[in-house]
Amino acid sequence: MASDDAKTRETTAQELLKREDLFRPLHEGLKHRDAEVRRAVQTILDEQKRSLKQKVIPNIPKLAKNGDVERYVERMVSLGADVPEEAWAAGLDLARDLWRRGTDDSKKNLAFPDPPFLSYKLHVSDVARKDRNLATRLRIAADRVDTADPIIDSFVVSRGPVCASDIAKSVVFTNGNIIGAAKGGTIYRSIVCCDGDIDVTFAGDSVLIASGSIRVQPADCVVIQNAKSPFGFLKRFALGQLIEVKAANDAIEVTDLKNGSCFAEAGLKKGDQILVLQRPGE
Repeated sequence: MASDDAKTRETTAQELLKREDLFRPLHEGLKHRDAEVRRAVQTILDEQKRSLKQKVIPNIPKLAKNGDVERYVERMVSLGADVPEEAWAAGLDLARDLWRRGTDDSKKNLAFPDPPFLSYKLHVSDVARKDRNLATRLRIAADRVDTADPIIDSFVVSRGPVCASDIAKSVVFTNGNIIGAAKGGTIYRSIVCCDGDIDVTFAGDSVLIASGSIRVQPADCVVIQNAKSPFGFLKRFALGQLIEVKAANDAIEVTDLKNGSCFAEAGLKKGDQILVLQRPGE
């Protein structure tokens, strides 16, 4: 973008316009010392925002409804303040559904943490150690949360790891790890879903779901670890409602799927065999 060659700048701008996954990182370009670069970046961001609103935003609630936690988190963090209220509401519905299914399966009678999450102020940037008392009664959409303070009465959506002294009466969806600050940390009356590990000292009255390991001393908790499958969290909670599969040599064979599900819309049919799964762009 800062090249002296006009053609190079134009080509770069056109390529960046196609990279909607860079919407959040591109904001750093607004701090560039060159005013021309800042103007070019702003133009790209404005165009991307229009495109994202048209294509992506209407689908975010659907991602939550289908239990697609990973993509839900990515979209929420990428769009930040532009995410509509119904997307937060859909995520909260997903959390309630995961809580209900987890407690029903384990025959536990636990009360869902139900502060008025949707009325809380929105915070759409990272939470760092220097930001004291910034994780209470908030809705947070961030690339990472790293605080020595507790997360209390909050709805957190994080692309990266979440580190806090404690998590209480909160909902946390993260595509990273959950880590207790200072090699400690507790989780109380919360639901946390992470595509990684959970490593805290103690957890009580909570639902803990991790694709990796869960290292914690639990008391009256639902603990689901190593939830690894090609469909992530869907394996345990939502997969049975949307699609049924069985092992078939080195593949996964579709034995049944619900009409209108994300799998059916993607073109899968009964009898199809899935050999390889890739993330977009791979």
